[in-house]
Amino acid sequence: MGVEPDHGAADNAENLDTIRSELDTIRQKLDEGSTLQPIGPEEAVEVYLEDRREGLVESTVQDYKRSLEFFIEFCSLEGIDNLNTITGRTLREYRAWRRTESSHKTLSPKTMRDELYLMRNFLKFLEDIEGVEAGLADKVQTPELSYEDEVREEHLSADRAKEIIQYLEDYEYATTEHVVWLLLGALGCRRGGVHSLDLKDIHTDRSELFIEFHHRPDQGTTLKNKKAGEREVNISKEVAEIIDDYVEQNRTEATDDYGRKPLITTTHGRMAKSTISKYIYKWTRPCEIGEDCPHGRDPAKCEDAQTIDNASSCPSSLSTHTVRKGYLTAERANNIPIEMLADRCDVSPEVLKKHYDQRNKTDRRELRQEIYEEVYGDSQGGYLG
Repeated sequence: MGVEPDHGAADNAENLDTIRSELDTIRQKLDEGSTLQPIGPEEAVEVYLEDRREGLVESTVQDYKRSLEFFIEFCSLEGIDNLNTITGRTLREYRAWRRTESSHKTLSPKTMRDELYLMRNFLKFLEDIEGVEAGLADKVQTPELSYEDEVREEHLSADRAKEIIQYLEDYEYATTEHVVWLLLGALGCRRGGVHSLDLKDIHTDRSELFIEFHHRPDQGTTLKNKKAGEREVNISKEVAEIIDDYVEQNRTEATDDYGRKPLITTTHGRMAKSTISKYIYKWTRPCEIGEDCPHGRDPAKCEDAQTIDNASSCPSSLSTHTVRKGYLTAERANNIPIEMLADRCDVSPEVLKKHYDQRNKTDRRELRQEIYEEVYGDSQGGYLG
């Protein structure tokens, strides 16, 4: 009687062979997929910024750099010297640190969203150059914003701006710092706009008083919206007189690296944008204009009150952007037409409506009623007009 073949044993052997084959395939894929190239945080940021530089104005590149320097700092604190090793858990830890521990102020939801959008793009770039594992960028979770969170941003109030500018007029008349504040506060322009101005752009010697803004990337200065941001902006007689006094009495005679004569100068030539920012941080400290510290500090002992370099650490200090936002918010509250303001300040009407119109529904209705009454008198307007 013959022995029947053990089909179960044969099947098991075949299954084992299949499993071994699959394991070999997985190992081969893992070996083939292990193509990550070691890269440190500083090198990664440098390479990323260089790659983005071609399509961005330099001021945006510098904004990205300042933001990503926080990531470099985080990596240093955590002992991360090779980005090949970072994981989704690392990103969650960075997100928590960036929001509450990286600076003296907890970041707003909108700022965090912007920071994390940049981080996602940064990681996608690193995926492409095999610096981090594939799919890591998708693990960056950006916060969902309510409409209120999206439009609510800190800004310098009109009253506080007037107090600062009046103090400068009384005690720092026609100094560089006074003129920087005057340009930002009277024109609502960006920091880059002030940085770009030359003497020849200032027209104060005839009946029409105005300032020209030009995009000159081949000569070292740029506007955010490039050629589309070029414009002429009217100024008041008072602003023109202060600028004239600054040029005659306090401006340092200097040219920049391109042979141009900047309006705002230092002994080294054109004033750096970072210095313009320092002037805003400096004078938005309440103690700088003789007010009591709202944080209960003694200015004589407070490190943030001692030097201009520490001013940005003061909880009450504000950035240049808050001056522009405050200007636009105040002008909308004063019912300056959106189209006029958009042209003057190089901002789209859509952005103005969304981010800078703080009036409530009643204010808007009453303004519309005033306009209708001016146009139609007592009638209803439209088909009934």
